[in-house]
Amino acid sequence: MTLRKLFAIGVCVAILGAQIWVIAPPLGRSRTWYWPFLNYPMYSRSLPAGSVFKQYALDALPCAGGPAPIVVSDDLLGLRRFRAYDLLQSIDDTVGSAASRAAADSSMALIDHLVSTRSSVSLCTLRLRVQSITLGPDGVQDPDLVWSTVRSWPVHAPAERAAPAASGQSD
Repeated sequence: MTLRKLFAIGVCVAILGAQIWVIAPPLGRSRTWYWPFLNYPMYSRSLPAGSVFKQYALDALPCAGGPAPIVVSDDLLGLRRFRAYDLLQSIDDTVGSAASRAAADSSMALIDHLVSTRSSVSLCTLRLRVQSITLGPDGVQDPDLVWSTVRSWPVHAPAERAAPAASGQSD
């Protein structure tokens, strides 16, 4: 073999070795830096059977007694999807300490403010619904998924929220 062939073989081995290093990193290093090219769901960890995860939906009931509730989307709230999900999850997780109840109240107040200032329709009640999904050995365990209402609260107009703070002041 000539020196040129040996050099070409060496370069090819180095390139293939570098690709293997990225695809299957040693010592369990994370591949998230290369996402979306190598971090596909088929490489991620799966949830074990019996795991439960929740899906949230927020809707609002119009004051005029409209025919159906209005779905409150992330776009209406003006939030990114996962920020809105975190707010809804904090409202649902109210079975703990006083701090978690305070966080839920804060999240409810923020959502109330965003809905009342951004909605073009007069809304009276916000309703948080949840769907618990249980994974079985062959996928979703219960195909009959039911939405249940976790929390509902009245929507306050911006003037109503400012009134209690102003009335607490003494002259």
